[in-house]
Parts: sequence; C-alpha cells; structure tokens
Amino acid sequence: MVLRKKMIRDMMENKLAYLSCILIISIGLMTSVAMGMISQDLIYAKDTFYEDYAFADAFATVTAMPKTDLKAIEGIEGIDMVEGRLVYDIRVYMPDDNESITLRMVSYDTSDGNLLNQPYLLEGSPIESSKKQIWLGVKFYEAHELSLGDTLPCIIGGNKVNFEVMGTVQTPEFVFPVQSETILMQEAKNFDIAFVPYDMMEKLLNKPGMVNDIAFTIKPGYDFDSLEDQIKNKLYPYGLIKLFDKEDQPSNLLLEEELNGLVEVSSSMPIIFLTISTVILYIMLRRLVEQQRGYIGVLKAFGYTKKEVMGHYITYALVIGIVGGLTGSALGIALAYPMMMLYEFFFNLPGLEVHFSLYHFIYSMVLALIFSLVAGYSGSRKILKLNPAEAMHRPAPKFHNKTVVERITVVWEALNVQGKMAVRNIFRNKGRSAFTLIGIIFSFSIMATMFSFVDMMDLMFINQYTKIEKYDMKLELAIPANVNDILSELEHTDGVQLAEPLVMIPSTLENRGMDEDYVIYGIPSDSQLYSVVDSKEKTVQIPSTGLMIPERVAEDFGLDLGDDIYVESPFLDEGKMLVVKAIVPQYLGANLYMDSEYLYDLLRTPEFASSIMLKVEDGYEDIIKDKFYDATNVLYVQEKEEILENFEEMVGPFLPMIYVYGGIAVLIAFAIIYTASIISLSERKREFASMRVLGMHPREVMNVLSTEQWILGVVGAVLGIPVTYWMLDAMSSVYQNDIFTLPTVLKPKVFMLAFIGILVAIFLVQRYVFKKIKALDIVEVLKERE
Repeated sequence: MVLRKKMIRDMMENKLAYLSCILIISIGLMTSVAMGMISQDLIYAKDTFYEDYAFADAFATVTAMPKTDLKAIEGIEGIDMVEGRLVYDIRVYMPDDNESITLRMVSYDTSDGNLLNQPYLLEGSPIESSKKQIWLGVKFYEAHELSLGDTLPCIIGGNKVNFEVMGTVQTPEFVFPVQSETILMQEAKNFDIAFVPYDMMEKLLNKPGMVNDIAFTIKPGYDFDSLEDQIKNKLYPYGLIKLFDKEDQPSNLLLEEELNGLVEVSSSMPIIFLTISTVILYIMLRRLVEQQRGYIGVLKAFGYTKKEVMGHYITYALVIGIVGGLTGSALGIALAYPMMMLYEFFFNLPGLEVHFSLYHFIYSMVLALIFSLVAGYSGSRKILKLNPAEAMHRPAPKFHNKTVVERITVVWEALNVQGKMAVRNIFRNKGRSAFTLIGIIFSFSIMATMFSFVDMMDLMFINQYTKIEKYDMKLELAIPANVNDILSELEHTDGVQLAEPLVMIPSTLENRGMDEDYVIYGIPSDSQLYSVVDSKEKTVQIPSTGLMIPERVAEDFGLDLGDDIYVESPFLDEGKMLVVKAIVPQYLGANLYMDSEYLYDLLRTPEFASSIMLKVEDGYEDIIKDKFYDATNVLYVQEKEEILENFEEMVGPFLPMIYVYGGIAVLIAFAIIYTASIISLSERKREFASMRVLGMHPREVMNVLSTEQWILGVVGAVLGIPVTYWMLDAMSSVYQNDIFTLPTVLKPKVFMLAFIGILVAIFLVQRYVFKKIKALDIVEVLKERE
C-alpha cells in the first residue's frame, strides 16, 4: 500500500511526461487495432465475394471472336471454365448534365446467368432476354437518384436507346471501377458498371454471336504463366489486345495494394511507437531510480528484497503500458467505424462491416505489456547492484573532458554563457541528446513524408493532365479511323483550335525470358497536345526511331539506353527488335512511346488514330460535346476539367488524414522533447537555482535549456531530410505496379512545413518548462543534500 501511494505520488509529480508516454502508446495501438480490424474485415469481404460470385483467374480482350470459338480455349489443358462476353463503354444521355457519363456495359446470359464475375443483385428483379433492361452499379444508381422502373437513355452506335432500370448490382470484377490507366479515380456518377442481356447487346452493337472479352479460370496444379503462351496463340487470330491474370486486373490490383498497405501499417506502426515510448520510459525510470537512491537504501534496510524494490519500479512501466494499451485499443475500435465508411465510399464490396477483433485487442495489449516490461526492467535493473549503504550515498560526480566544440576556438568564443552551457550539456549527456535527436528526426520525417503526399498526388494526376496530356478534350474512338478523314472534319468544327491524332496499340515486350504486356502510344513528333516530361518537368523529344520507355519498365527488364528489346503486337506482321532510345519517369500507367510516323512504318498501314486530342476555344466545350454525343464512332468524350474535378472530389476525404498524421508527429516531437527537458531540469535543479541566486532572470535560465533544444531541433531537422528521402524511396518501391508508381518528390515547402512543426513542438515545451523554472523553490533546492 505504501509503495503504491508512493508510485501515484511520483507519477503525479511528472504527470505530463507519463501522459506523453500513454499518448504515444495509444496512438501506435490505435492505428494498429483500427487498421488491423479494417484489413481483417476487408479481406474477409473480398475473399467471400470473390468465391461466392466466381471471380475469374485471368482475362483477355480481343477485337472480336465468335462465341462458338471459345471451345478452342476450353481445349487447353489446365483451363477450367471459359466465358465470353461483350464489354463496351457506352455513353449515358443526360442532356441536363454537362459532364461526360459513361457506363461499362457487360453482357449478361439471361438463360444460365454468367458463370464468372457474376453480378450480385442488391435490389430489383431479373433482366429478361431480348428486352432493353439494365442492372446498374449501385453507386451510379444512388448518385443519380434513380428508381427501379426508370428509363435510362444511352447512346449506342450513334442511336439513343432507352433502358428500363431493373436493379442495382455489385460484381467482383469492379470492386474499384477503373475506366482507364490514366483515369484511376472517377466519381460513381460519371463511371460505373452495368449489365444488359447478351442477345439485346449483340443486337444493339451489331455483333451477332460475337464476344470481345473473355474470362476464364485455371485448374488446380496449373498457373497463368505456364498457360499464357498457349492462350496467346489461340487468341492472336482474333486480334488479341491484352491478356492478364487476376493479379493485374485493375480493380483487384488496387484493392490488393490497399490491403497490403493496411496490413503493413497495422503491423509496423505499433512497433515504432512502442519503441519510442519504451525509450522514454527507460530514461524516466533510470532517472527516477537515480534520484531515489536514498529511498531505495531505506527500503532495503527495512527488509525489502531487491526483487520487491525492482518490482515496485517496474510497476510504473506496467501501469503506463496497461493504460496506454487499453486507451489505444478503445480508440482503435472507435476509429475503425469511420474508417470503414471511408472504404465503403471507394470500394463496391458487399458486407463491409466492422467486427470486434479479440485477436487484435489481445495482440495490442500483449505488445504494450512486453515493451513496458522491457522499459521497466532496463530502467530499474541498476537496483539489483545496490546495497543499502551504497544506495544512501549519491554517486560520485563524473569528470568531463572538453567537448569537440570547445576545441574549436572560433566557434566557442562566439557563444554566450547560455550557449556554452547548452553545448556542454548536449555532449555530456550523449544518451539523452541522441534520444532527443532521433525523436526529432523521426517526427520531422513523418511530417515531411505526410505533407509530401499532396505533391505526390499532384505529380501523379494533376501534372498528367497539365504537363503531359495538354489537350482540353479527347474523343475516344470505338474503331481506329483514318487520320486525314477525321482531321478534315474537325477543321470545320466551330471551337476546335487544334486536333491531333493519338495511336495506341497493344504490345508485348520480351527480354531475358521475361515478357510483359504494355500499350505503345504513337505521338506526332511535333505534338502540342501531348508531351513526355522528365523528372524536372522538362519536355523530352520523342525519338524519331526506336522506343521511349518508363523507368520502371527499364528497371524490370534490366534495360539501358541503346539496348535492344523484342516487341510483339497483334498489329505487327512479326516481332521486331527495337532500340531503347529514351528512358523517362512515368507515374500513371506504364506506357511505351514512339513517334507516330515511325509506328505507321512498322505497322505498314496508312495513318490512323485510336483517339483524337482537341484544343478547344473557351465556351465551346459543351457545343463540341453535344456535336459528338451521338457520333457513331465516338466511344466517349473525355474532358480534362471534369477529370481533374473528379480527382479533387475523390481525394478530398483523404486530405484531413494527412494533417491528422502531421499533428500526431508534432505530438510525438513534443512528448520526446518535453521528457528530455523535464529530466534535464530535475538533474540540474541546483545549477539553475544557483543561477537564480546569482541574479539571473528565469528567462535567462530558460535560455540554457532552450538553446540546447533549438540546437538539437535544427540538427534533427537537417538530418531528417535524408531520412525522409529514404522513407519515400522505401514507400515507392512498395507502391509500384502496372497502374501507378509512387513518385519520390520532395519540395522545399514540405521541409519548411515539417520544420515549422518541430518549432511548434519546441515552443510548446518551452512554455511548460519555463513555468517549472519560475516555480523553482530556490531555498528548498539549495538545502538538498549534495
């Protein structure tokens, strides 16, 4: 009971320092519990949805293929089920809405239902054969405030077709709908999935008995890589455009990336925060034991064993660990609910609910207790070596040599008295100084990394549509068309200031036994509407011959400038060896670039275009959209401003999270600097009291501590710069796939913001510490026995 009261009294004397430890433990465990529970529920929802609704193992897109020829693929040993579908992007006709609205229409077998990637009917009734009925993605349906039985007009083949809305669906193939590699984020009101009876779709598209999209599953014991060549050989005659397994399926790829990130963060974050709290606790307990040597001697003299005394001090750490563990777990459970709502906003997964996870709760508590025990034992083990008589004496003072700075006369003479005392204290307490410095580096790096996310997103998306794709509008063609015919028509279109063709052909790169599918972009050499830029955002001229490839492709294939690489494409008569003429950074997609004239020569075809880029006079956007709204060969009209607005609306909910993490980093810096300052203050009470007796104002005394903090703060911020680069490089290597590459961009303003965060933490600490210095009882302090 006596020891318990003593512990409470000790803790109350330094309650802010102990609360800092609890705060850091709580933040780490809150993140761990929330993300652990979320990832567990997301993985369960994904696996269940994929299994129940038969998510395919691989996908292929072809120009056109008779449905009856699917048997050729079924005959490949290792292929289990095969299903062919018609999949086309169609425009929704909403004259009152100025935005481009597109649905990815997928055919549905009304007799047997789709075998693979089955739609999950949330509400409504079945669609019937040969009827113009449609199931809509639930988010599109909700965004447009539609009702069952409503009519939805769409433009197919240049004609307006009215569909009856029969229900809302979700499908494992479009958990995260992606329109294209360069349009990763679309609001559901502008792009979503839809299902229409196959026989109605083949009639409207004039594709009787044809499919253009194939999904298949693979038997156990086989894998996609071993079957890929056989499948390609079967599909090449049908104009194979792309072939990929479910790992590269855009929706699944983005979902898996998010899940992997959640699992990584939930497992690594608590370790980082608990390590920080362990070091703080260790330093505090070691100092407490040193201060209470006399008490320890008395306790031992009264018969308390070493283990009992040590157990008393370990209890300090255990109490902090338990309180921090419980607080962090409770906050994590509470945080999981709003986080899940955020995921519901982005992912179309049924059954997204938060379930309490006993495993994550116990795991967090066990982690908190283990780290607290380590801190408690390490900080108090010195007690085991003390006998009562020795404990009742203060330790002999240490003697220190001159510091490195003292030997540099010019610098040393430039310092005032407070500066000299601060420098000496930094070097004489190397452990505590190193701890403070590491804490500042860590906090600075977290803040800089978090704040750099805004620039990263800008570089990935905003720069893509301002520095690279500089057109105002793009007409995506359903079928490649002759360039001269299109351009001559556009020349007479009011509001079109400039029109340029863009060619896109599917291709496969092969090198050193490795092969990957990419899209080759053919761009006019004098293009004003599409530029490729380097890391400094300067335009890079597309070479007149050879290939321009992204850095990630060069790295994956081990390619350098001047190397040859084998390229295949269904548009080429035979494979070609092409020279790598340029390597450029690319953050959105992984496309290869080629001069369009050179591409036409390779293909031995007249000039054609897959899409047309337009520069449009202000005020003519809607007129041009209306003009091409029902054009037969225009799949959809893409307006750059809409894409950018959609992007800003989609990333908007994430921005507050960036500043929350920045605020947490400031709190960590505050906790570390405050703890180090309180310990320093308790060790140097007599020194500070003596200064006061000699006539120094509390502010002048405070300057000794504050100078020390400013020096460590500035040095920590400088050392935090390379650490931030290292952290971003590590993140970039993790978040790198066929859809996007996380850029490692760090602008000076990011470091400035992080430095301001450190200054704020130091300023707040100094306010608290100054109050303690002012409150020092000089007489009592000087009466204490040396």
